[in-house]
Amino acid sequence: MQVFRIVLVLVAFASNANVFAQVKDSSGVIKEEKIVTVAETIPAFSYNGKGISDFIMDNLKYPQLCIDNGIEAMIVVDFVVDTMGRVLLVTSRDEGKERVKLLVEEAIRVIKASSGYWKPGYTNGKKVRMKMRIPITFKLE
Repeated sequence: MQVFRIVLVLVAFASNANVFAQVKDSSGVIKEEKIVTVAETIPAFSYNGKGISDFIMDNLKYPQLCIDNGIEAMIVVDFVVDTMGRVLLVTSRDEGKERVKLLVEEAIRVIKASSGYWKPGYTNGKKVRMKMRIPITFKLE
């Protein structure tokens, strides 16, 4: 049986681009809400006293087909942590690459599963929606 290692680094997505998401207010009216890439306090993760790296290690499953075929890769996952600590708009720049398709699907699945365990970021004392990036390295040993 092969052992695998997953290397994680959490970074805030740095960009000057203005990004907006459509959300409904309490009356059901759709409005655009800014997604920031820089905040005074970035979103924090906590799951039973564990950080995001431990959560991913505990929940990520290296796809058996990838193990059998010796497929390794770093999958970069981008997502937004909203003002309620939910994970939204989960994507990967590696989507569409057939060779790593199963790794991309698994990385996205586990980031989506982290929804609700985040505390939102803050700027000027107000909660903000913030874009985040986590590279997940799938490596067989």
